Order: sequence, then C-alpha cells, then structure tokens
Amino acid sequence: MPPALLIVGEKDFPMLEADARSFSSKAGELGNRVQVVVAPGKDHLGVARGMTDQRDFVLATVLAFLKTQVTK
Repeated sequence: MPPALLIVGEKDFPMLEADARSFSSKAGELGNRVQVVVAPGKDHLGVARGMTDQRDFVLATVLAFLKTQVTK
C-alpha cells in the first residue's frame, strides 16, 4: 500500500477521526504509512472546500504530503 494521507475536520463527525486513527494504526502494524491530520475548525464539508482554496490549511497539507512523495 502506498503512503496515505487522511484529513478529518476538528468539527467533523467524531467517529471519522477515530476511524482514521484506527486505520492508520492497523496499516502501521502491517508496515504501511498513513498520516492522519485534523484540520482545525473544519467540519466535513469544510475539509472538502479547503481543497479549492490556495490559502487553506487543507490544500497546503495535501500539497506538502504529495511533494514529499514525489521527492522520494
């Protein structure tokens, strides 16, 4: 499995962060890398909207993650 990035909103459905962390933990046990990031102040749709704003934390996080994958 390739490295993965999971972004959940701080104000998102509570089970989404727990599910993301559980998935990351289980993936890690199998030798895979999954990064979980909680977007401050965002709900579920706020995370999605963040992907369309050049100044948003969400897009910056995704681009930084992708950049680390391209340089490897």
